[in-house]
Amino acid sequence: MAKAARFQRFTNPDSVSHVDPPLLLRLLERYRAPLTPLGIFNDSGIDEIAFNRMLANITTEVPDSLVNELSVIGELSPSSNYDRLHSTAVNLDLDIPDDPSAADLVVVLLLDGPDALERIYAEQIPLARRKFRSYLALTDNPLPVKGVPDHVSEMLRVALEEQFEALGRGRGVRVYPVSGVDGFRVMIRRGEAVQREATIDPVSGDTKHIAFRPQRFDAVIYKAREGELQVNAKRDADVIPYLEAIGHYIFNDPTLFLGEGLPARYTLGPIVDQGEACLTIGDVPELSGAWLTSVEWSHGKSSGMFTRKRSPDVFHVMAMENDRIPRHVKLVTASFRLRFLDGRETPVRIVLPNDAVLGRETAAEVVMRWLTLRGFVLGREGATNGLTRTLLAAA
Repeated sequence: MAKAARFQRFTNPDSVSHVDPPLLLRLLERYRAPLTPLGIFNDSGIDEIAFNRMLANITTEVPDSLVNELSVIGELSPSSNYDRLHSTAVNLDLDIPDDPSAADLVVVLLLDGPDALERIYAEQIPLARRKFRSYLALTDNPLPVKGVPDHVSEMLRVALEEQFEALGRGRGVRVYPVSGVDGFRVMIRRGEAVQREATIDPVSGDTKHIAFRPQRFDAVIYKAREGELQVNAKRDADVIPYLEAIGHYIFNDPTLFLGEGLPARYTLGPIVDQGEACLTIGDVPELSGAWLTSVEWSHGKSSGMFTRKRSPDVFHVMAMENDRIPRHVKLVTASFRLRFLDGRETPVRIVLPNDAVLGRETAAEVVMRWLTLRGFVLGREGATNGLTRTLLAAA
C-alpha cells in the first residue's frame, strides 16, 4: 500500500504523457535533489510508476515551481495551441526535437523561452477547467477508509479494464492508488475509442493515415471525514461505473455512492439569502476580490423557463438596474471570479446538486475553502437531511 501522505493537489498524468522522454528528463533533472528520494529516477531515465504516483499525490516534498510547470504543460498542450507554440519556438531559434508534440514545445519554451511562454499562458488561463462531481456515501456515518491495498487495486483494475474493453476502448487500464491521512486518491489510466486521422508526410507531402487509441486519465478522490467521493472524469458516462466499481471493490457495497440527486453537496442559497455579502473574502487571506459573474434560475418544471444573468459583476449591474433575484425561484447554477493577491484570477462554477468546475488545479484548495466558508458547500449533516427524509418516506 502506498505511504500515507497529506494531499491537497494533483496533476493529471495525461498532461505530460506526450512529452518526449529526453525532454521530460531534462525538465526533471533541475529538481533531482528533492525528487530522488521519491524514486523518480532510474538507470534508464525516469521510473514511470514512481513518476505517476508523484503526479497523483503532490506532497510538500515536490517543489511548487515544478507543480506549476506541470500544470502549465497540461493547460497549454491542446492541439489548438500547436501553431502558436511552434512559431514562437522557431522565431526564438530554439532547439526543437523532430516531429514535436504540443507538450514538447511547451517544455522547450519552459526551459529556453520562459518569457514568451508566459505571454502565451496568460492568454489561455481562462480556458482551463477541472470538473469534480461529488457524491456522499449513503451511510449514517462516514466510513474511515484511507487506503487501497494492492490486491484490491488489482481487482479494481481488472474490473474497469473489462468494462472499458466492452465499450470498445481497449485494454491497458492502469490504477494508481495513493493513501492519505483523510482518505485516498485513485488515478485511472484508460483508453479512448480508436481514432483514424489523415496526416501529411513532411518529406514527400503525400497523404498518409494513422490509427491510434488516445490515452486518458481520470481521478477518483475519497474524503473520509465527510464520506465524500469526488469524480473527475472526462466522460459523463464513466461516472456511474466508477461509483459502482469503487463502492464494490473498496467498500464492499456497489450502491454506496449511487444516491445521485439525493444528498446534494452544494447549495446556492447564500446568493439569495445574503446578496453581495456572500462574496466576503476577509477570512481567506490569499484572496483580494470575488465577483458573481453569472447566475441561472428555473421558474418551475411546469413552465420550463430559465432566466440567466451574466456580467463581470452581476450584483453591481442588478443594483444599477434596480433588479433582484426573485426569492421564489430555484437557482440551478452560478459562476464566480476570484482574484488572488498576486493578481491571478480563477473562474469557479457550481452546478447543482453535485458539480464544481474549478479553474487552475493549484488554486483548488483556496477556492474550496472560500466556498465552504461562504456556505456554498453543504456539510454532511446538512447535505443528508433530505436523503434521510426520502429514505424514511420510501420505507
